[in-house]
Amino acid sequence: MRLGAAHIPLTLTGATRDLLAVLLTRSGNTLRREVLIDMIWPNATPARGRSALNTALWRINKLLERAPGLSLRSFDDVVVMDLADDTHVDICDLRRKSFTARRQLNDAGRVELSLRRALGDLLARCDGIFLEGFESQWALEARAEAETARLTGLNVLMNEAELRGNLDDAIAWGRAILQVDPLREKTYHTLMELQARNGERHHAILTYEQLRNILREELQMDPDPQTLALRDRILSGKLTRVALERAPAGTHPDQIATPLPQL
Repeated sequence: MRLGAAHIPLTLTGATRDLLAVLLTRSGNTLRREVLIDMIWPNATPARGRSALNTALWRINKLLERAPGLSLRSFDDVVVMDLADDTHVDICDLRRKSFTARRQLNDAGRVELSLRRALGDLLARCDGIFLEGFESQWALEARAEAETARLTGLNVLMNEAELRGNLDDAIAWGRAILQVDPLREKTYHTLMELQARNGERHHAILTYEQLRNILREELQMDPDPQTLALRDRILSGKLTRVALERAPAGTHPDQIATPLPQL
């Protein structure tokens, strides 16, 4: 979490840490107290659950005195974590910007440069295991939601780069997708095609071999017939390099490539 450009360390332990994580990852949303109790203290009696929640909220409020960008509003039945305009929870920003970028791409066939860059920065910051060390059911569900947001953003940037004719960027984003989900056959198929069109036939075949090996190892399956047919087209030379013009000096800023992840 950041306040402006500064990182805010919020160190708590146990169930209070879990509650703070829930409130932050759902900042701005109204959360019912009984829902929070079921998430954090699923085995507690109603009375003990309410008592534990009140104690944890008190501890969080004391901590937030050192974090001016956050405010916790607590009512009889609901709790809300509010963020100041210059306070950001990266995963919340990633969810919002990923789906905004997808809507722009679907509606206009392009993503605004500022959004493209912001999304690339967020994807770099949100690399790794979300909520690492949290293994409760709510954390597993939040981790799956975060992975969906990451994959949405990566797919948008891959497809948008291809539409701009920047196959190098599209290939890099495709590889980043496979780091998140190494069993995503659709992305292998797309990556093979991009590599072949970019004059990287050898890499395209290696991508196919990578897919075949991981499917056999993890699922005891072979690639689907469409992927096999694409491999055969690449081997036969029917899918060839697309000639791309390099942008000259003074190119419009919207043609500048998005910063890519370190692979």
